[in-house]
Amino acid sequence: MRGGNLAVNGGDQAPMLELRQVNKRFGGLHAVNDISFQVAPGSIKAVIGPNGA
Repeated sequence: MRGGNLAVNGGDQAPMLELRQVNKRFGGLHAVNDISFQVAPGSIKAVIGPNGA
């Protein structure tokens, strides 16, 4: 989802939360690499790792 605007519900409602180009490292492990997403009001999103956490 890089570049441009991220659409939420056809663009008719502002996002409740927006993350852009998020990265997380644990030492040499790059756990999250350049993730972007929006959470619309009333919706649920999750990021789940390989161990289920």
